Amino acid sequence: MIKFNRGAIADLHVHSVKSDGKFGARAMLRGIRDSGSIMKTLAIADHGTTEAYEENHELAQRYGITLIPAIEISTSDFKGAHLLGYGMTKRQKLNSYFKEINMQNLKKLVTIIDILEAEHGIYLPIEFIQEMTENGQLSRAKIAAELAKQGYAKSPEEARKKYVSPNAAKHTDTHKPTLKEGIKMITDAGGVAGLAHSWQLSRRGEGAEGALSYKELEALLQG
Repeated sequence: MIKFNRGAIADLHVHSVKSDGKFGARAMLRGIRDSGSIMKTLAIADHGTTEAYEENHELAQRYGITLIPAIEISTSDFKGAHLLGYGMTKRQKLNSYFKEINMQNLKKLVTIIDILEAEHGIYLPIEFIQEMTENGQLSRAKIAAELAKQGYAKSPEEARKKYVSPNAAKHTDTHKPTLKEGIKMITDAGGVAGLAHSWQLSRRGEGAEGALSYKELEALLQG
């Protein structure tokens, strides 16, 4: 059984297997129901999709749990700052956009696996590749974690730097919207935007030339 903090009434930032989580949405909802938790509100903020909400909000209702439509968006500003979106009521366009982007990015990530084989003689387990690609879960983080697990690096961080980052695997840059674009996507869909992992911004700096400043970001979020 999945264990939840029995004293928490809400969790507004969890992930399912639709992105980089370990459990499916149904399993999480059953875990809340069966663990005796007092939790009544959950937001499954998967990266680039609200599928967990679309597929499970009726089940959540039957369990007496409020499931909030949520999404996490990786952006190109501040060296990869993440946005959180909540309460989107017009989600079709948002999901269609990210479905197309995710397909394009998946091709780039598969290229990383090709580079590992051709340039480094590293062959990741076929079971891992099939599971990640079929479920749309493939990411740099998961490739790096698997490389560390297989002993090709001491840690996922080392694997990412040595093999997986855009600097290490040339021509595999994935598309990310800017913070301004991401906020507009969320608000156009009827939601509200906020920052995920905001504590990281101070060590990331203000990103590349032309990126938002801290003050511009604050104004956008308040607007």
